[in-house]
Amino acid sequence: MFSRALLLAGRLATAASSQQSASLPSRTVQPLNQLLHRFGFATNSIDVFNVHKDTPENNASITFDFTEANYKVVNELISRYPPNYKASAIIPVLDIAQQQNKGWLSLAALNRVASVLEMQPIRVYEVATFYTMFNRSKIGKYQVLICGTTPCRLQGAQGIEEAVTKHLGVGIGESTPDGLFTLGEMECMGACVNAPMVAIADYTKLRTPPTGASATPSPTGGGGGRDWHPLRCAVPSPLGA
Repeated sequence: MFSRALLLAGRLATAASSQQSASLPSRTVQPLNQLLHRFGFATNSIDVFNVHKDTPENNASITFDFTEANYKVVNELISRYPPNYKASAIIPVLDIAQQQNKGWLSLAALNRVASVLEMQPIRVYEVATFYTMFNRSKIGKYQVLICGTTPCRLQGAQGIEEAVTKHLGVGIGESTPDGLFTLGEMECMGACVNAPMVAIADYTKLRTPPTGASATPSPTGGGGGRDWHPLRCAVPSPLGA
C-alpha cells in the first residue's frame, strides 16, 4: 500500500510539472495532500506541487515592495556578505518579505526579493518552495504547526493533531472560516528533547499537554505563557507591516 501511495504521488507530481499542470483540478491536489499526510509526508499548505497559479490576490500584476524600515533591515543583512554574494542573504530576506506580507510569499514578493538580491527569479522560487517554513498560499492570522517527525510522533503529536483538528474544525492545510487560524504540519523544530512540539505564530510550545487544547490560544494571550519560546532566529527589527 505504501509503495502504491508513493507511485501515485510520483505520477501526479510528474503531471503537475508538465505544461498541463496549470489545469490540474483542485479536487486532485487536495486528496493527494491528505494522502501524503497520511503516510507521514509533512506539508504546511495545500501547495503540494509548488506550481504557481494566478489568483486575484496573487498574480504578476500585483506589486510588492519592502517598507522603508524593512529596506534598512534588508540592506544591513546584505552588508554582512561580499558584494558578489548578496544571494547569501536570501533566507532572512525571504523571511522579512513573508512577515511583511502577513505570513505568506506572493509572486510579487518573490520577484522583489530576486530584484533586491540581484538573482534570477527562478533561484528565489527554488528556495521558497523547498523550505516548508515559507508559505506560498495565504494563511490565517495565526499558523498552528504540529511537528510531524518521528520523535514528536512517538511522544504523542498525533493525539495533539487530532485534538487541535477537532477544536478548530479544520484539517491540515486548511484555515478557519474567520481567517484566524491555519493548521499545518512542520518538519523538526530542533527541540526533540521537549517532544511533542507545536509552533504557533512563530513561537514553540514546550511540553504540550496531550489534549492539545491549550495550544490554540495566542502565545501572547494566555495558555501558559512561560512555556512559549521564539521560533525564529533574531534579526534586526522591524519586520511586520
